[in-house]
Amino acid sequence: MEPDEQQQAIIRLESQLAHLQRHVEQQDREIYRQGELLKRVVQQSEKLRERMEDMADAKDIPNERPPHY
Repeated sequence: MEPDEQQQAIIRLESQLAHLQRHVEQQDREIYRQGELLKRVVQQSEKLRERMEDMADAKDIPNERPPHY
C-alpha cells in the first residue's frame, strides 16, 4: 500500500470513528431520557395504585344497589 493510499485509509477510518462516537453519544442521551421518563411513569403508576387501594379500602362507600335496580 502506498503512503497516499495509507493516508486515505486513515482518513476514512477517522471519519467513521467520529461518526460512531457521535452515534454512541446520541444513544446515551436518548437512553438517559427514556430512563427518566420510565421513572416518572413508574411513580405515577404507583400513585394511582395507592389511590385505587385507598378507594377500595374506604369504608364510606356504600355497597348497596342504586335505586333504579
